[in-house]
Amino acid sequence: MSGNAFFVDKPQDNWGLGYYHYNLSNSLQASVDSLPFDDKLENEQGLEMYYAYQAQPWLTFTLDAQYITSAISTQDNAFLVGLRTNIVL
Repeated sequence: MSGNAFFVDKPQDNWGLGYYHYNLSNSLQASVDSLPFDDKLENEQGLEMYYAYQAQPWLTFTLDAQYITSAISTQDNAFLVGLRTNIVL
């Protein structure tokens, strides 16, 4: 899901929100689980949201945040934040 600006005077801004879910097959999970390791394979899911602010017609800043639950049982969940700059000359 996405859309245009939250602010009337910033029509070039845009935002987005997304969700994913990897439903790994039961046979794949069972195969990995049978290996002699502590790691177990699970389904993975994540959520991402971003806002792109166009400061000038040639300069855009995008703030992005993601939350991911790992498919590997011994891995911690991750929360990531990023800032991207796009310059068009």
